[in-house]
Amino acid sequence: MRIRCNYHGWLYDADGKTLEQPFEDVANPEAHYRDKVRIKAYPVEEKAGLLWPTSARSRAARTELGALPLEERLRPDRALGDPV
Repeated sequence: MRIRCNYHGWLYDADGKTLEQPFEDVANPEAHYRDKVRIKAYPVEEKAGLLWPTSARSRAARTELGALPLEERLRPDRALGDPV
């Protein structure tokens, strides 16, 4: 999996390693910033064609809520992650 920053155009792999930095070779070819820059990688889930950051806690909360009947899940006083 790869992800590209729409603002900067930088390309990262699934571990956060920078694979491409547009114009680096033109602006400062000796810098090799792509070898020095990493981003923290987070687990994600794909929903509706988008990537959403996730955690074990949020997955557990969704699983708990998913086990409830629909009318319970839709109660306005229940927030995601509230104890069941």
